[in-house]
Amino acid sequence: MEININMYGVTVESKARQWEIQTVNDKLTSTGDYWVKGDYL
Repeated sequence: MEININMYGVTVESKARQWEIQTVNDKLTSTGDYWVKGDYL
């Protein structure tokens, strides 16, 4: 059960991270700073 909780925690963290990256990508894409996006990822 502990493993399942840990996996769930990683999943939530991963989802939040993906949302953060997507938000940054949207901002960078709108400004055209693609090289910054590449460095960030």
